[in-house]
Amino acid sequence: MPRTDVVPVEREDTIQALVGKMRESPSPRIIIFSPTRALFLRSEINLRLLKYYSEEENKELVLVVKDRTVKKIATKLGLQVVDRLELEEPEKPEVYQNHLPMELEELTT
Repeated sequence: MPRTDVVPVEREDTIQALVGKMRESPSPRIIIFSPTRALFLRSEINLRLLKYYSEEENKELVLVVKDRTVKKIATKLGLQVVDRLELEEPEKPEVYQNHLPMELEELTT
C-alpha cells in the first residue's frame, strides 16, 4: 500500500503553494483536501497545473472537495474526485500465538 500524504488547502494558499507542497512530498499518493471553497481551485487552468505536475512527479492525485464546480471541472479533466477523506486503516500487526515470529525463532536456537 503506497504511503499517502494529505495536503489541506488553506484559505491563503495559492496554486503555486499547492503545487509546491505536492512536489515536495515524498509520497507517491497525494490527497488535496479542501473542506471549504477555495476559489483558485475553480479555475480549469489551475486544475490542469495540478494534474500536469502530479503526472510529472509520478504521483497519484486525489481531490477531496465539496464544491460542485470544482468537482465538475476536475472530473472533466480526468482527475480523481471523492466526497470524503477516507484513509485506509493501518495494517494491524500479526498476532503470534504459541510461537515466535520466524526471525525470533531463529535467534533463540
